[in-house]
Amino acid sequence: MQLTYRHANVDDVVALTALADRFVESTIYATVTPPEGRAQALAALIENVVQLGVIFIAEEAVDGIVGMLAALQVRSTEGGYNYCDELAWFVAPEYRKTGIGLFLMQAMEKWARQQGLYLCKMVAPAGSRIGQLYESLDYTALETAYIKRL
Repeated sequence: MQLTYRHANVDDVVALTALADRFVESTIYATVTPPEGRAQALAALIENVVQLGVIFIAEEAVDGIVGMLAALQVRSTEGGYNYCDELAWFVAPEYRKTGIGLFLMQAMEKWARQQGLYLCKMVAPAGSRIGQLYESLDYTALETAYIKRL
């Protein structure tokens, strides 16, 4: 396995859209995200994040992009500080347990420190074990989001 890590650019939108769609389909997000128009919406989101935030990617020599972590710098409404808000973090299942995910998270945290951000906020699908991983990496649970499909 030959991996490289780098920042995504607009040339990566097609590959990242495919990976993001794979992420949605493999999680609870598939139940709340309509499939029609999803690829176009994901591509538009990815293009915006490439321009306004950061997407770290893991690329394998044969399989292409196999992991990504997208984040934005956001202004807090309650504290008046800037923080790093993770939008998506996904590693292809066949590449999990290789350290890719942790490397991407560390790259994001380093970027956030370089931006002078106050904290990093990570999200986890309801009922997933990812919260336990976050806690083992010194993240603290803050709130739970609730949604209603209309």
